[in-house]
Amino acid sequence: PLGWRGLDQARDYAVPLPKIAERLMHRGWPGALVLAVPISCDQGLLKELPEETRQAVSRPVEDAGFEVWFRVPDHEAILSAMSLLPGPLVLWEDRPLGHPDLSAPQAPSDWERGKVGLIVQDQPRQYLKRPTVVRVRDQSWTLLEAGVVTESQLDQMTGKVILFVCTGNTCRSPMAEGLF
Repeated sequence: PLGWRGLDQARDYAVPLPKIAERLMHRGWPGALVLAVPISCDQGLLKELPEETRQAVSRPVEDAGFEVWFRVPDHEAILSAMSLLPGPLVLWEDRPLGHPDLSAPQAPSDWERGKVGLIVQDQPRQYLKRPTVVRVRDQSWTLLEAGVVTESQLDQMTGKVILFVCTGNTCRSPMAEGLF
């Protein structure tokens, strides 16, 4: 996935960004949540990246054209480094041999050829499970890979939150029910 500084930077690259994706980004980042979001390669800042880079970070999807995997990791050193970069950071997570997720990106062969400027190898992750990977389309989501964030947490994170405030405690519930 691409590592982002936050929702604002993701908005610059993925145009248009579905509202449900914005909710998940706002409520689940930084953290162990990866969002697979449909993108248009001719809109937003993604079109400004070199063609080779665009092909490396986006993947074709039958129903949506292309998608990019977005993530804001909860790691102090990586977040600090990302704050100094003008663009996103490509994150690659090693997966055990035989891992069933065939859609997971493989290590770029360019790493072996010395085209990558820096590789950071971290100690074992703070979470025992992998990040949760969610595909977002329009106003719905699909769990691609179970991880730290559960389906019930995703349901809560994608829901609208409406707050009713009342000057007195006696009428708040009936008024909220009537207005809602």
